[in-house]
Amino acid sequence: MGGGDSRLLSTLARKNTCFNIDEFKGDGGGPKKEIRFRGIRNIKASVGDFSDSIENEQFDAVFSVSVVEHVPNQKMSDFFMDCHRILKPSGLMIHLIDVYLEDAIGDNRDVSRRICTYGSFINGKLFKPLEHPAILTEKDVIFSTSFATNPDNMMEQWNRFVPLLKNKREKAQSCTILMVGERL
Repeated sequence: MGGGDSRLLSTLARKNTCFNIDEFKGDGGGPKKEIRFRGIRNIKASVGDFSDSIENEQFDAVFSVSVVEHVPNQKMSDFFMDCHRILKPSGLMIHLIDVYLEDAIGDNRDVSRRICTYGSFINGKLFKPLEHPAILTEKDVIFSTSFATNPDNMMEQWNRFVPLLKNKREKAQSCTILMVGERL
């Protein structure tokens, strides 16, 4: 989902049938024009819009990298309901979600509510978790070395591309939350 100009899809397509679900409208910093890869079919749609161009129970797995954090709060439920719709029973939903986390004395209230909202969809109704989640409540959302972080040189590069987030990056660590659920 939101694959845009994906390095991962090309590799996965060597041994798998792959699709790139993206509207190619530049949303979230993605490409503004369609990008084609050999062996990968583009589906010009957005997950959460219940598009007819994506069949019910079409996929064994769906994944995204740096996409879910761009889904507006008011569309979150539709996004996960549509993930459920397009996955086959027992299919996997895998999302790598970027967040900025501060330490225990920092202010993580907004991001913690957002992360707990993500987790609320892996609740045994639509999806079940494949392992015990590390984040169960808002109090669990603090920077921890058990999360993957980005190196300083990458953060420096991001500050050049998006300087508005420089102040946030000075006191928070860019982390990636792994969200995996199996469709019920």
